[in-house]
Amino acid sequence: MMLNNALASCPRTKLLDLPGNQYLSCGQSRTIGTSQLVHARPVKRLVEPGPTCSSAFWQNANRYQFRFRIPSENITIVKTSATGQYWVNTNGLTCGKTYEVDVRASFNNGSTWCHSSDPYGDVCLLTTTCSFGMAEEGSSTKASEARVAMYPNPNNGDQLFVSLSNVEEGVESIDVDIYDSFGKRVAQRTIGVQDGFVNTTIALNGELANGMYLVSITSAAGVMHTERLLIQK
Repeated sequence: MMLNNALASCPRTKLLDLPGNQYLSCGQSRTIGTSQLVHARPVKRLVEPGPTCSSAFWQNANRYQFRFRIPSENITIVKTSATGQYWVNTNGLTCGKTYEVDVRASFNNGSTWCHSSDPYGDVCLLTTTCSFGMAEEGSSTKASEARVAMYPNPNNGDQLFVSLSNVEEGVESIDVDIYDSFGKRVAQRTIGVQDGFVNTTIALNGELANGMYLVSITSAAGVMHTERLLIQK
């Protein structure tokens, strides 16, 4: 058996394709929006001991770049994940389309990327659908209500991804408050709104005990959304 050192130091990835996984993305469909996520398969590499005789260790890729293409229409859309995330949202794609998607990883926050080949690795199809008041390309679009997504839920108490779309015009920030089952506020964050969207990760830092919590997202216009959050370590 021959070891491919170049591939081992910079492994290939693709859209998550594990059957039954809640984040399955390869061959799936998604609506358009900041709350609709597309996930890659997380990859890692073994870092060998250096000249200082340090121990070998596994290093996780810390950024992923997704390329959405429709070759027949000469369409290419590149979306890059935030540092530490292996997903992107579908905002900016067109609903009612089927994209060919390949993904590559980075171990240095995107300074360099594994693989510049075409394709980067295995290609998956992703179909975008029109809903929540959206219309297909070339037709009129109706206004949508604000929609929130929280992930993962149940949560291990490490970090919570929160996105909110279609925030009313003029709102510059929102407050995210987390309450325990006794109604006591145990966490609070103020998050800026950019172009009507919120897309952020809240560090919980393991400070919340196991149990059910209530997450309230509010703005100057009042309560936008309330959601239950289960902490399960």
